[in-house]
Amino acid sequence: MKRLSVITTGGTIAEIRKDGQVERHLTAAELLDRSQINIPDVFCHDLYALNSSDMQGGHLISLAQAVILELQNEDRLGIVVTTGTNTLEEVAIFLHTLSTAVGGFAIPVVITGAMRSASTYRCDGPNNLTNALNAASNPALAGVTVVFGGRVHAGWNVVKSRPDRLNAFSNLSSRWPSRSLQSLARDEEDNKSQPTKAFGPPPVMANIASVSNNHGLSLDALLRAMDQPLATVPIVPTYLGVNSQAFPESLSEASDALVIAALGDGQLPEQLLRDIDEVRRRLPVVVALQLQVSKDAWTSRLAHLGGVRVQTAPMTIVRAPARLVRIVTLVEFALKWHARP
Repeated sequence: MKRLSVITTGGTIAEIRKDGQVERHLTAAELLDRSQINIPDVFCHDLYALNSSDMQGGHLISLAQAVILELQNEDRLGIVVTTGTNTLEEVAIFLHTLSTAVGGFAIPVVITGAMRSASTYRCDGPNNLTNALNAASNPALAGVTVVFGGRVHAGWNVVKSRPDRLNAFSNLSSRWPSRSLQSLARDEEDNKSQPTKAFGPPPVMANIASVSNNHGLSLDALLRAMDQPLATVPIVPTYLGVNSQAFPESLSEASDALVIAALGDGQLPEQLLRDIDEVRRRLPVVVALQLQVSKDAWTSRLAHLGGVRVQTAPMTIVRAPARLVRIVTLVEFALKWHARP
């Protein structure tokens, strides 16, 4: 009989608070005890116990390794990852981008968390974990999803947009809306003989790090690619009054790439364009958006960003939040470095 796996990384879902301070984090076994589902013989892996705001690149590497090892276990039915909500969408796009490198994960990898700590009256963690375990048991949800507040989101299509509500997450692209657990159950009932995927495929992402075709890697190769530190890719914000000091020489010298969070739908102040062109001679630069939600999220285009007075070479603009574009870039660099002879 195949088993589910729960990997914990900390976050509000596991926090026991006293006098406003985190006293400890619940283990995976304790979280399961508090859930509303009785699933025998779940494999528990307490990876680390962090506030998600404190996660670093090394923590993503550890999580990737843990997930890949679970995927290599033929005894696994599905995997649930619990984490904090402040960086949950970054964890989701990280795991999703890894999945595209191997042509998609063969079993469900479900990410969840909570808005209320485990010691809070009527905390939402147990219900979210119960729903995540049910989703991880559904073969139609193979791949990376986020289960939160009674909704199932594609892992590439989620953003925290309502921090004051229990259903805190919404979709980046309205073309692929989240689904309720009830609608998924009806789909499964209607298509017993030929289950359908709950979500369509994601839009094509920009090949930000100039990676050669790495799709179709084995899990072993992906695990080896994750056996190294992640690239250094800072985000440079733009805003009213920004000047050329946004691109200090020390920043570009210490970086493998830059992600620029542009204004509006990809606009940049003209006074920065020459500086950006200079930086692009030394390292890759990609332009992302500060907008959180877009009908055409994760599509990209080449565009001249200069006005009448300044014309630069075309740059790639990715319609997604800069911090998510950065995560994709980190994975692509890891694959690129792994592919070096």
